Amino acid sequence: MQATQQQKRFETRELGSTGLEITRHGFGAWATGGGCSEFGSGLQEDEGSIAAIRRAPGLGINRIDTAAAHGFGRPEQVVGRATADVAGRSSGFTKALLPEGPGRAVGHRLTRDSGRRTA
Repeated sequence: MQATQQQKRFETRELGSTGLEITRHGFGAWATGGGCSEFGSGLQEDEGSIAAIRRAPGLGINRIDTAAAHGFGRPEQVVGRATADVAGRSSGFTKALLPEGPGRAVGHRLTRDSGRRTA
C-alpha cells in the first residue's frame, strides 16, 4: 500500500543547538535556476518548479536548499514565488560557497563581501 501525502513524514533533527527541527531530506532547488550557470540544468518551466515546491510540505519536507552557483539568485526568486502565500513555516537554506563571478561565471573564491551579496 502506498503512503498518501498525509501519511508520508520525514525524520527531523535539531539544527545544531538552535531548537529548529528540520527534515533530514529537503527540497533541492538547484534545477529551478535553469541554465543560468555552469551548474545549471537547462530550461525549466517556473510553474512546474513552483508546483513541486508547493507539494514538498504536504510530503513532510520543511526545508528548501538553494545555492548561489545554481542560478545566481534565480532559484531563490522561484522559491519566493512558490512560498509567498504558504501558511506555516519552512526553513530556507542557501549556500554561499561558489559565488557569482565576473561575466556570470561561478566564482571559486569566497570572500566576506561575496557571502554578503549572496545572502
